[in-house]
Amino acid sequence: MLRIIKAQEELNRQLSEMVRLKVEISALIDRVRNEHYSLILTKRYLRYMPWKQIASDMSYSKRWVLKQHERALQVVEKLLKENDS
Repeated sequence: MLRIIKAQEELNRQLSEMVRLKVEISALIDRVRNEHYSLILTKRYLRYMPWKQIASDMSYSKRWVLKQHERALQVVEKLLKENDS
């Protein structure tokens, strides 16, 4: 019985951490001004969509989406550096 309680507590802790991270990621994506970039980031990191589905939903090639994702991550990196300053 004690093992079950400890496992539930650990699961609750992990779930809380996951929710906190998702809120943090969402807030960061909201700061990305480029609409395409923020949409790609949202679909990938908040909706957990595969690249092929993102490309299909946006009516672009997977290659284009991956290139835009790379650029979006560069924007996110700049935003994170601004936070550190």
